[in-house]
Amino acid sequence: MFQSPKRIFHDAHPQMWAYLRKSCRKIFPQWGFAFQSSLCFLLSLSLILLTPATFAQDLQVLRGENAKSCAVFFSNESQKHPSMGKKILENNSADDFEKLLQNHPQIQKELSQPGHLVVSAVTYEKAQETEMEFQQVLKRNGLQSHIHLHVFSVPEKKLRKSVMSLLQSAKERLRYFLPSKKMDYESPLKEEVISGLISSAMIEIPTMVYLFKTLPLMDASLTVSSHLSILTAYAVFNKAMVNWLLRSLSSTELFLKQMTMAIPFIFNYNIFGQMTPLKHYLQTHTWQNAAEDFPQWGLSFLSSQSITVLLQTLFYSVVITQGIKRWPQIQTEPAQYERARSLSNYLAMPILAMDAVFLAMSAGTSSPLLQVGPLIVNQGHLALIGATAFGSVFWWKPEILNPSLRFFPSKMNDKSTGT
Repeated sequence: MFQSPKRIFHDAHPQMWAYLRKSCRKIFPQWGFAFQSSLCFLLSLSLILLTPATFAQDLQVLRGENAKSCAVFFSNESQKHPSMGKKILENNSADDFEKLLQNHPQIQKELSQPGHLVVSAVTYEKAQETEMEFQQVLKRNGLQSHIHLHVFSVPEKKLRKSVMSLLQSAKERLRYFLPSKKMDYESPLKEEVISGLISSAMIEIPTMVYLFKTLPLMDASLTVSSHLSILTAYAVFNKAMVNWLLRSLSSTELFLKQMTMAIPFIFNYNIFGQMTPLKHYLQTHTWQNAAEDFPQWGLSFLSSQSITVLLQTLFYSVVITQGIKRWPQIQTEPAQYERARSLSNYLAMPILAMDAVFLAMSAGTSSPLLQVGPLIVNQGHLALIGATAFGSVFWWKPEILNPSLRFFPSKMNDKSTGT
């Protein structure tokens, strides 16, 4: 019967599992029961897979029946693993084991054959002492030559220290992954905010036209309003978001961050863009029906929009973040750096306007072209692929944007000339 890592670890040492739970609640008090339980599951899996081999073997042997109590087990050579052995003693006392051999000839007869003797659930501090005691008992009874002794223990103190270190490391890693005011925030420049708001408004024009032609009036109005709000927030805090993205420790982390930035747009098109059918459903069904159907909706959304999230993330990562938004970082003079920060919003404007329309098409407003199982490919997906390929030139060589600086006035130059 299959047992989860959490159950294996709990059965092997319930006190250690309780300590894990207590540590999770102490370090992450605000994350709730579900998060704490999930973290404990991952920690127990990590301890099984990543800890020294002796402990991994302990947990393997202490599964199922053998994990529920201190006991002694015997298995002969024909059995695949000592954990499949027969329980011959209800505790792990060497004295009681010797009395068992003296008072039960049948047990001594069974142990006359080559095999394995497993002493389980011994505390780590007493492991060596227990092994010596059992070795002496086997020697006194003439069994040491053909019986292989195994003493399995859990190193509580060592594990406690390791678990606390692991929890703290996980907390610090999560804290580094999330946006930080101290590490990421830079006061927005006035010109940067103005250019960002203008570009957001301009980006909305083709999207607005497309959505009002495609969706019902209420759906289009809600979708456009929400989309404009998201773009405005992204424009105002543009520099902080770029700093957060660029301090990623790996390309995988960067990609995950890009996905989190794409998800609000995907949800916008799939919630507000479907408001009319959603409203009709709620009018014709009860909340209980909605609760029952919600898991199916979630799975359908994940399967149908996985390609959209992937392609939109790839586009924004290659073309915008590592292309146009990285361009100011390569400037060597402060004046050029500030001008490039402001100008980058205008340069990104037509590309993001085009991307907004493609994203709306990808999120379900265009007709499917191909369906493979739950995965749906539509015209918007093909458009995103083409836009990513075309815009990758900014990722490959962002300095090709440098000539545009001569057409954008410098604030410092304006002050020096008295204008």
